Order: sequence, then structure tokens, then C-alpha cells
Amino acid sequence: MEHAKILDRILQFLAGMPGWRGEVEADTPILENGQLDSLGIVSLMGYIEESLGVEIPESEFQFERFATPRSIADLVRDSADGSVAV
Repeated sequence: MEHAKILDRILQFLAGMPGWRGEVEADTPILENGQLDSLGIVSLMGYIEESLGVEIPESEFQFERFATPRSIADLVRDSADGSVAV
């Protein structure tokens, strides 16, 4: 799946999360501004695995990888094409 489609799906998921506040764009600092917390990351990972068919290796569960929707899309793309170590 191409990066733009991954990003779009992530943006749609985030905007539909219960309790989501405000606008979300590709470079919105969602961790820094408190829009995404650890429980939200777990929920997002479940969505990515089930809807996109991509499993994120535990070694990649680093907060900087979840800083923005774009960085999450990068992680998903890299995990899908085997660029991250399992």
C-alpha cells in the first residue's frame, strides 16, 4: 500500500477515535499535544494490524515513531516492506 493511502487511513482512524479533540493533519504533533496517549497507541496498533494487515514489531514501539500521523505512516510502510528489524 502506498504511503499516501496509509496516511489517509491513519488520519481517518484518529479523527474517529472517541474523545478526539480538534483537527488532525499529517504533521500534527499528536503525542506532544496530548491527542494520543499510550492507550490510543494500543488502539491504533490494533487497527493497523487488523485493517492494514501490518504487524509493527515491538522493537519499534518508541514514542518518536508515533509523534505525528506522518511518522506513524512511515512506520507502517517500513514494517510492511520489511525495512524495520523484527
